Amino acid sequence: LSRGLGDVYKRQDIYHHHFQSDSGNLRRRLEKVFQLFGEHEEQLMEPLINYILSREDFRLIGADSTNRTERAPTVAFHSYTKSSEAIYNSLINAKVSCGHGNFYAHRLTEAVGLNAEDGVVRLSMVHYNTMEEVDRAINVLQSIN
Repeated sequence: LSRGLGDVYKRQDIYHHHFQSDSGNLRRRLEKVFQLFGEHEEQLMEPLINYILSREDFRLIGADSTNRTERAPTVAFHSYTKSSEAIYNSLINAKVSCGHGNFYAHRLTEAVGLNAEDGVVRLSMVHYNTMEEVDRAINVLQSIN
């Protein structure tokens, strides 16, 4: 419970940082903060998804939308020419947080036609990430042929 309350207080601090008025209604303040988070996540996803879609050797897994009502800010993709593990290693070496594998979705990974052992590369673009981090990830991906 104390962690949950701490999260509420932190989000109220975020609200006061971005908005001048005090709505007085906790729910409305939290909704505005989550709206900010969602807008930021959409902005972060857009260049990454567009870059992945521009590559003939990459396959985006999931919707090609950056709209938060259509997809979460977690971006998974597969390369037809490099292993997910090799791409993961390149990203990690550049200090880009990511993961690779099937993420406990072995049958789903196979169902979409991928090797479940190699899986996908997955990057999460959430409210605490920056555009500089997205740019760094794209730069690493550009170096992979």
